[in-house]
Amino acid sequence: MIQPPIFIVVRDLLSPLQQLVEWLERAGHDRIVLVDNDSTYPPMVEYLSTTPHTVVRCGWNMGHRSPWLSGAVFEMAHGEPYIVSDPDIVPDEGCPLDAVEYFATVMAAHPEMHRVGFGLRIDDLPDHYAPKADVIAWEAPMWEHEIEPGLYNAPIDTTFALARV
Repeated sequence: MIQPPIFIVVRDLLSPLQQLVEWLERAGHDRIVLVDNDSTYPPMVEYLSTTPHTVVRCGWNMGHRSPWLSGAVFEMAHGEPYIVSDPDIVPDEGCPLDAVEYFATVMAAHPEMHRVGFGLRIDDLPDHYAPKADVIAWEAPMWEHEIEPGLYNAPIDTTFALARV
């Protein structure tokens, strides 16, 4: 099993972070690094103080680039592939636990790709969600360039992606 370091950008959003970490643990990942952008929400502060995973405290809100700006990626990835994710990217129930292995296989088969990761579901947004149409319009182009069945060529940043160094 591939065991890349997994950097999760953290700031006060606790519940989905806990769900993501639980999924990663079930999948057998133990190199989980929580990059904290100066969380102040008391339950998050408590979670970060008790988690068995590595916590990098930025001291201020560096935003979505905190895994790089803090130096965490450079210090802990040691020149190997790594994953960066936002805390609210929770794989759905149908997601196989070997997804990271699949990402590595795709990356090996497509050396031109620098990142491989999850797509965001947009088919389950509720009608009462006010920006539903805007989200669908923004995300729809990500599903246009299929390179293999179920595999699309689209830009990806901190949406849970395995990255080359």
